[in-house]
Amino acid sequence: MKRNLITALALTLGLTVSGAAGLGRLQAQTVNADYEDGGLYIRLKDEAAFAVKSGENRLLDAGRFNFLRAEAKTFGVRRHVESLAFADNPVLSRTIAVTIDSIRDIDAFIERLRQYPEVELVEKRPIYYICGETAQAEPAQGDPVYTGNYKWHLDLINADSAWKLATGKPHIKVAVIDNAVWDGHEDLDIAPENLYNVHTGETGQAAPPADVDQEKACANSRKDCPAYEWSHGTHCAGNVGAVRHNGKGIAAIGSGVTVMGVRCATNAVPGAVSNGFGGVRWAAEHGADVISMSWGSNSQPSETEQELLKSCYENGIILVAAAGNSLSSAWFYPAASPYVISVGSVNSDKKFSKEFSNFGKWVDILAPGGFFYRGGSKSFYSILSTTFCTNQEYRLNGDKTLEGMYYDGMFGTSMATPVAASLVGLLLSVDSTLNTHQMRELLASTAQVVAENASYVRDGSGVIDAFAAVKTLLADRRPSPTGFQYTIVPPKGMEMTWEAPKTAEGGPQVAYYRVYRNGTQIKDRLTETSFSDNDLRENNYTYSVEAVYDDNSVSLRDGIDFYLPVYRHIDATVAPDTTWGLVEGTGFYADGDTVELKATPATGYSFLRWNDGSDIVSREATYRFAARYDLTLTATFRKGVANERTHTATPLTVYPNPTDDLLYIEHLPDGLHDGGVFDLQGRLLIPLHLQGGTTLNVPVARLTKGAYIVKLTAADGAVRMAKFQKL
Repeated sequence: MKRNLITALALTLGLTVSGAAGLGRLQAQTVNADYEDGGLYIRLKDEAAFAVKSGENRLLDAGRFNFLRAEAKTFGVRRHVESLAFADNPVLSRTIAVTIDSIRDIDAFIERLRQYPEVELVEKRPIYYICGETAQAEPAQGDPVYTGNYKWHLDLINADSAWKLATGKPHIKVAVIDNAVWDGHEDLDIAPENLYNVHTGETGQAAPPADVDQEKACANSRKDCPAYEWSHGTHCAGNVGAVRHNGKGIAAIGSGVTVMGVRCATNAVPGAVSNGFGGVRWAAEHGADVISMSWGSNSQPSETEQELLKSCYENGIILVAAAGNSLSSAWFYPAASPYVISVGSVNSDKKFSKEFSNFGKWVDILAPGGFFYRGGSKSFYSILSTTFCTNQEYRLNGDKTLEGMYYDGMFGTSMATPVAASLVGLLLSVDSTLNTHQMRELLASTAQVVAENASYVRDGSGVIDAFAAVKTLLADRRPSPTGFQYTIVPPKGMEMTWEAPKTAEGGPQVAYYRVYRNGTQIKDRLTETSFSDNDLRENNYTYSVEAVYDDNSVSLRDGIDFYLPVYRHIDATVAPDTTWGLVEGTGFYADGDTVELKATPATGYSFLRWNDGSDIVSREATYRFAARYDLTLTATFRKGVANERTHTATPLTVYPNPTDDLLYIEHLPDGLHDGGVFDLQGRLLIPLHLQGGTTLNVPVARLTKGAYIVKLTAADGAVRMAKFQKL
């Protein structure tokens, strides 16, 4: 995927935002601030996969992998690697996390690994930064303190009205993956089995380091208050599940749900989330229904981590993530993943938080994460929640009411995210069958729309409204379409299908469907259960369908979410004559994907080289490269002895030749043969999986008139080819 990269300093979206403290965050990693020192994901090819089931012990001896054993001394490969197996995902089941001690040689290590035939993908492990900010200390305003200032974010989303209809239920688990979560807070009720530290592998605690002074009264929370910085995850946890009606502190919109807390920061760097996706996986495997991620980066997203998010999405786990705090429209990951609900921030006036929040049509919803405004002016009151430290910001701004108590204010999309995740938990308490797509559409379609926010969030969306969402969910709803399937049609198209809702005989029936793309209606009165769209560009896409019944009632929307990449067209020609050989592997590839072109000479010929115009790009018959632009290469063959690096094809007996209907194959040896019918440009038209030993027939009637090649490969690698004419 393409991402707009910003400066390394702007990526440092932790609790400090500028000056020396901001630069200090860049020192979180020695080599590169965007990636974990010495950390890699390595994906193996199918034939090299290893069996580790989800939930089993994932620590494996590095020595079991030949390519790691060979490079262990040179690069300091650590003894154990970790399997990333999760939810039966076939990609993650053959992916491992590896760490080396020679951190400055990591690029050389990557290049070395890419030479091993069993290695499919190598990528660095990203590191992410939390998206909370601290308020600038301002002079006390002299206004009296009143309760409404502390709960403005709940008033904004109509929490009191929502609670009259529904409350959070303990069977719904909402996980906070963050720097740390202090379970000792009086207003948090987190059981030990719901706490985890990804760096120690310890279940039962996720708190900040024991040597951090919680009660220090800081003169400036931005410079000398590590306990305040360590409070980020605890603050998020309070926004998710602070207990109502316990006579203590605050409340959360989803109060009553079960909170899970996962620590992902090392002792040295509280603002950096390291191995956050390890925390996501742990929470998912331990029953999380919702996962809140108040961190991210503008860096190129990891393919491995995308697979994990996709698996969570496909297994009904709802992911919610912060849009980021760099006041930018650049995609921020993981929020910008199509499998995640992305959250931007607003102030108490329901207007977009122009002080910090990222924005754009990729942002799904807005939630309170900024400041309380009074008389048109911004106050210092941000989002009040639970903390690991005693009160700092409000005290420094002149509010002494909470002095000595473990509550304080923070602002940022970090705060907006758990507020939204808490509402998701409340809604799942009403209907636990909702999936990510349905939840996204419910939040967006019931949101409070503010005209001036239109350019900051997806079309038709706005500020979350807990009361409206719960009311809609509790209403007598018609069944929604189900069974959505989709196919991307490169380079710019998509097709999707769905199943009609099951309706009672004699009751209202579906009259037609409406189709929405990214919140905008694009098709009305559709009577088929399929839809296709063309001329799309690179983007995240949300396609939703609602059923309109013959009594004019309307179902909730359901549908699909996916990312459409840029596709590159890779083509190849054969020179000097198309009968001298065959080329395979041409077609459309997503930008950056690995292309593997293979040239196979006919009997009596040999492969010579690959050319890009007049430039020779390879002399290997199998040429691998990354698809970065449209490309047409030429495979040049020659008469004579075969190049020793290629496998010469032997003749294949086919008849009749020419043919207009069936093509018969004779004298094919016993055993399984894989291959197909190709055109002269090497495009596979009819896949074949044939068992030899008898006369076989291949239906070719659907082919257009012209010349084609049959190519079959036996289990021992022997290649057989024949050219035929279709009448």
